[in-house]
Amino acid sequence: TMSAPAPAPASSTTAAPAPPPPVEAVAVPADPSDVNDKDAVMAEAVPVEASVDAASAAAAAGSGSGSAVPPARVEEDPADVEPEDEPVPDTSWPASCPSEDEEHVVSVVCGNSHLHWAFHHGIRSEVNPALFWRTPPLNTDDLVGSIPEALSRHLPQFAHDYIFGNGNAATASAALAQSKKRTAAKISVYMISTNSDQVSLIAKLWRSIPCRMYLMRGDDFFSADEGRYDTMGVDRLATLRGAAEIHGFPALVFDGGTATTYTAADADGRIMGGGIGPGLHVKFRSLNDYTDALPHISPDDVLRAVRDAVHSRRPLPTFGSNTKEAIMVDVLSELAVKGRNVIQKWLDQVGDRPGPGEERKTSDGRRGSRGGEPLKINDDRSVLVTGGDGEILSQLFQPDQTRIVELGPSYRPLEGRRYSIMHAKHLVHYGISAAIVRQVERRKRAKRRQKRADVLERSEKFVGERVAKRFDQPHKETGDHVYRGAVKGIEKVGGEEVFLVVYEDGDKESVDLEQLEEMIKLYGEVGEAAPAKKKPAAAAPQAKMPVPGSEAKGKKRKADEVAAAAPTPRGGRKTAAAAAKGADEKGGEDPRKHIGSRVAKDFDGEMYFGKIASYDSDADGGLWHVVYDDGDEEDYEKKELRKSLKLYEKQKGKDPKKKRK
Repeated sequence: TMSAPAPAPASSTTAAPAPPPPVEAVAVPADPSDVNDKDAVMAEAVPVEASVDAASAAAAAGSGSGSAVPPARVEEDPADVEPEDEPVPDTSWPASCPSEDEEHVVSVVCGNSHLHWAFHHGIRSEVNPALFWRTPPLNTDDLVGSIPEALSRHLPQFAHDYIFGNGNAATASAALAQSKKRTAAKISVYMISTNSDQVSLIAKLWRSIPCRMYLMRGDDFFSADEGRYDTMGVDRLATLRGAAEIHGFPALVFDGGTATTYTAADADGRIMGGGIGPGLHVKFRSLNDYTDALPHISPDDVLRAVRDAVHSRRPLPTFGSNTKEAIMVDVLSELAVKGRNVIQKWLDQVGDRPGPGEERKTSDGRRGSRGGEPLKINDDRSVLVTGGDGEILSQLFQPDQTRIVELGPSYRPLEGRRYSIMHAKHLVHYGISAAIVRQVERRKRAKRRQKRADVLERSEKFVGERVAKRFDQPHKETGDHVYRGAVKGIEKVGGEEVFLVVYEDGDKESVDLEQLEEMIKLYGEVGEAAPAKKKPAAAAPQAKMPVPGSEAKGKKRKADEVAAAAPTPRGGRKTAAAAAKGADEKGGEDPRKHIGSRVAKDFDGEMYFGKIASYDSDADGGLWHVVYDDGDEEDYEKKELRKSLKLYEKQKGKDPKKKRK
């Protein structure tokens, strides 16, 4: 069993990356003393104030801080006023991303029976959770008096010191003073909840200090295209995302809480679906609530029986010898059979763990990305179990045979199947981390795209410009050594943007910016050609080449050096690079003819329109760069290009730019 990593000290320096997530391999039973995460988790039976103090002391010991949360103030701080009751905004990316300078962010998950909190590192350390704790749900009595003090009562020592300062009382003025010492003053707080009352109360706590709060939505974790349906619980989606972050796809997660749920995704990262049923203790409590004679079986009773069965290697007998044993064996046997059946069905669809020398891939043969993002592969076929009943469920679903209840041969279909069961605490918080990091990475890509767009925007002003260039061979119709043409588009050669020039006689050439400016300047001097004069037919085609000095100085072409230096026959004056990479070898079609064409693409049911801005001949197979009307960008391969051009023909009546013309 691995305990939660100790939090990094709050300082102006960047926190070191956190160790791997505290995932428990359940092949060896967990140490009973570690079940409730003694470093940070609060006991259910202890009142909030006392439990937080206990957790704070433990956290302080782990972080090197010897102070305890200061006692209540005697004098009221004028700055401590209850904040206005405003709704917490939903996430809106990239504005909701933490800033680069935030050392820590906070996540809060409102469960049915507890609030689950986590203190994370900043984005420079992958938003890894550093500290976990839980409290009972809030009620209005918790917010009586000083709101900053109420917040502090729900924080471990390390979090208190980061927000209010080491040794300081929990006041709004202390929080403000401490925030001014940080590079990023406000703390980002991310919440998951379907309980609006709890969200409102938590918001009142956090709004007493400098912070920015967001309520996370389902599509922060999975899109509709990835299989999310509208009513799917955000906590389930976050947990599944956390499983994928730790072990990859395909993924299967069981969450044992007030409700017992399971959620699965395939090797491509698409949600397969799942199930929801009453939780373990709901089953036990219902028997006591709806009968007169059956006793209540507490969570401690069940956990004790499970551990005894595992340690003694004597599963609970099918025929219980007392009432409590009879109730427990019935409920646990039902869950064991159900869970093992779910795992079997999942493995039937995604396949077992690869054997020696085998390799699993996504359904279309890829190993690595989906939508431009890394895709981790769960080759071990790890099934993750989380939630308050996670330890019990993980024992029930072991591959060989359940260690808690007796199962006959017909109920043991998983023997011989290659998979593993992992008990993973706090999985939902790792899902929140993964969702934030995804958005941060998208923001970085968007900035890179914007930078490229700015370059293209400056370059695109030249598209359509008339140009002229002197060649040694005179024009066969005009006798002029100056050939005229126009800039038709932009492409990428050798990693740099170059301009495609098409001359009036049909020849093409790629030139850099310096050369282009010289050609525009020459055109301004010579203008259009005089009317063509009749000339006798040439005896034989001759080669022409640029007049010495007409090339831009100090800069070499990206074309083949030898071909560029030799005379080019009339009718074939492309540079070597353009000749080699400019045309479609299969059909002889010039891929650059699509530059400037309008395209359409469907993203999650919404139609987006754009324009092909350039062609990258250096890419394997060629790539067409598309700039959408909303500023986003994308590179198309040939198959996707044809699909988008075809879709545009069907949807061009909806093109806003076409309508304006």
